Amino acid sequence: MPITTDDVLATFTPGVPQMAGEIADELGVTHETVRKRLHELAENDRVVAHDHGRPTSYRIPLPGDPEAGDVPTQTPDGDEPDTPTAE
Repeated sequence: MPITTDDVLATFTPGVPQMAGEIADELGVTHETVRKRLHELAENDRVVAHDHGRPTSYRIPLPGDPEAGDVPTQTPDGDEPDTPTAE
């Protein structure tokens, strides 16, 4: 069964870096499949890639993260930080 970028995003905890191999093992797919989806996510500013040589790690940045750029940040519980709450 093919995986989507949303499937890959669902494996993340905001602020916690992950590598393609970890995600591939969790989803039961090849590392290359996950790398392709992570590349799409990074190109579309949905995750931040940290290329420290091999392997590259990826993460959803936390609010106030200077490396976030255009990537939407999330709190550790998965909420967007500026989301208004219902009263």
